[in-house]
Amino acid sequence: MAIIAPWREWSIKSRDEEIDYAEAHNIPLKINRETNYSKDKNLWHLSHEGLDLEKPSLEPQYNKPGFLELGVSPEQAPDTPTYVTIHFEKGIPTAVDGKEMESVELVEYLNKLGGANGIGLLDIVENRLVGMKSRGVYETPGRCHPVQSAQRVGDHHPGQGERTLQGTAGPEVRRISSTTASGSPPCARRWMPSPTALRRP
Repeated sequence: MAIIAPWREWSIKSRDEEIDYAEAHNIPLKINRETNYSKDKNLWHLSHEGLDLEKPSLEPQYNKPGFLELGVSPEQAPDTPTYVTIHFEKGIPTAVDGKEMESVELVEYLNKLGGANGIGLLDIVENRLVGMKSRGVYETPGRCHPVQSAQRVGDHHPGQGERTLQGTAGPEVRRISSTTASGSPPCARRWMPSPTALRRP
């Protein structure tokens, strides 16, 4: 089986050289040399790393054109609140504002809703499995609604012992999954179990 590993086989060694190659071959890009962050996008989040973010003294340029993709900054968000109602079945969100949705549709809807209201922006430093630290800005507008809603609902139900277990076991589950799950730490390390995952039925 042929294994394609561009970073080891090509002569391209930097993001500037990537842009040079794309321009020379008329390959359209969504970025330019000023917004050439390392980005990782999936249904749950969009991460940004590199460039000015590598300097801890600098705040993220949320208002810079081309930086955010899933939404807007809090300064650019509407001044009036948006209310949303999320329905849960056994700890799993199943409907938004009375409309039943499958999980993918639900997260996509909440991504749009949250992004338009400037929520779900995280500026964090990760401890990578390889031993280095990496600062990243995460856009997770669709995650904020169900996770925080579940936490609020959970505040009314579990006893003190269960809440303590959630607070201690949750981080340990994430740590274990980030170092062992499927042999793919970069994918697993971002998985965060729901606050309802450790709740008794």
